[in-house]
Amino acid sequence: MSARTIPEKFLVAFSFAGEQRDLVRSIAEAVEKRLGRGTVFFDEWFEYYLAGSASDTKLQEIYGAQSELVIVCVSERYGGKPWTLAEHDAIRARNMQLRTSKDKKDADRILPLRVGDGDVAGILFNTICPDVRQRPVDHTAELIVNRLRLIVPDAEPPSSPSPRFVYLAEATPDMEGPQKRMRAFLMDLGWSVLPSELYPPSEFQERLEADLRQCVAFVQLLGAHPWKQGDCDRIQSELAATLQIIRFRYRSSDINLANIESTHREFLTASDVIASGFEDFKAHLEKELGVLAQRRERSPNPDTPPLIFVAFRSENSDTLWEKVFQWIYEQEHIDHYQLRPGETFDVKYQTEPCHGFLVVCDAAALTNDDQSPREFMEQCRQIQLKQKDANRRPPVALVYWPPPSPSWARLLRSTPLKLHRVLGDAPTNLDAFFAEVRRVAQ
Repeated sequence: MSARTIPEKFLVAFSFAGEQRDLVRSIAEAVEKRLGRGTVFFDEWFEYYLAGSASDTKLQEIYGAQSELVIVCVSERYGGKPWTLAEHDAIRARNMQLRTSKDKKDADRILPLRVGDGDVAGILFNTICPDVRQRPVDHTAELIVNRLRLIVPDAEPPSSPSPRFVYLAEATPDMEGPQKRMRAFLMDLGWSVLPSELYPPSEFQERLEADLRQCVAFVQLLGAHPWKQGDCDRIQSELAATLQIIRFRYRSSDINLANIESTHREFLTASDVIASGFEDFKAHLEKELGVLAQRRERSPNPDTPPLIFVAFRSENSDTLWEKVFQWIYEQEHIDHYQLRPGETFDVKYQTEPCHGFLVVCDAAALTNDDQSPREFMEQCRQIQLKQKDANRRPPVALVYWPPPSPSWARLLRSTPLKLHRVLGDAPTNLDAFFAEVRRVAQ
C-alpha cells in the first residue's frame, strides 16, 4: 500500500505517550476510516517524514498549526516524557492563541481524551476529559468526528470511492505462484489487497485482526501441503470466520485427496472450500466480489443509527422497560422500536428491516405460556434463515430479569442463529449484542 501523503493541513492529529499506542492506533484507524486516508496524523504512519534530527520541530508544527483538531491523550506517562512534553508545549502555546480568537469555533480545536491514569500539567481539574478506555472504539471515533464538525462543518469523507479491501491469506510455498496471480487479479478488479507486508511474528495476531477488520472478504488458496510450523492457515481462516467476514477458500480439483494426511484432508474438504480449476475460481470470485461492491454502494447512511426491535414477555413490562431504556440510552447512537400489543417481529421486519432483536422477559415466562418468548425466538430464527448473507443476519438478545438464573431450555424451543443470553441483573453480554448490531448495520 502506498504511503500516506502529507496534506496541507491534517483534519485530526493525535498526541500520546507510547504506552497507550495500541489504544490510540485503533481510534486513529477508526477516525481515518470515516474521514479518508491521509487526513489523520498518527506518528508511525508518517515515519518517513519525521525521521531525522528535526523531528521535534516537525511535530510541533503539526500540533501547533498544521491540524484542524488536536487530540491530547491524557495519562500520567504523557506528562512525563520529553517527546510528549515538547508536543504539549506546542499545543499549550496554540491554546493560548485560540483563547484570544474572535472565532468561537477555535475554542474547540483541542480535545483532551483520557487514555490512562494520571494528570497532565496545563489541563485543569475542571476540564471535561472523556474517558475512552472502556468505550467502544467506534463511539470514540464518532465523538472525535462530531467535534471536528463543530470546527469544519463540511469535514466529510472524500468524494472518491472509499478503498475496498480484500484479505488474501498467506500461502504455503507450493501456492506462492497462484497467490501472486490472485493478488494481481484482485488489484485489476479495483480491490485493495491486504496484508501489504509480512507481519513480524511478535505482532502476527494483532496485525492480522486489524487488517481483517478493514476487509469485506477473505480469500485463501489451499495447497496439498500443510504449514510446517504452526497453523497459520487455520488461524487466518478461523479469525475471519469469527469476525464474520465472507470467506472464499479454494483448492485445486487436481489434488489427490487420497494422498493427503487426514488432518489436512479434513481442512481441505470443509463445506465452504471450493474445489475447481483456478480460472473457474477467479470467475466465481469476480462475480461474488461484484455483488459485495454493489452492496457497499447501496449501504445506508453511516450517520443513521442501527435499529433494534424490542419486545417484552411480562405482565409488568413498564418496570422492565425502565431498565431496558437505560441500557439502550447508555449505548449512544442506537435507535429502537418497541413492539405494540399484537405486533410481531416477522410482520414488522417486512416493512422496516432492523439490525437486531431484544426480547425481555421475567419469571412469568417460565410458568405462563402466554408470556413465553418462544414464538418471538422462532420468528427471529426464520428471519435470520431468510437472510443468506450471514453478516447481515440480525442478532438476538434474550434477557431474563430478575434473578435467579432461568432454565434456558424452558425458555427456548427454537434457538436463533446468533443468540445472546443475558441475565438482567448483570447484563455483561449486552455489550457483545450491541457490538454485533453495529456490525450488521455497517
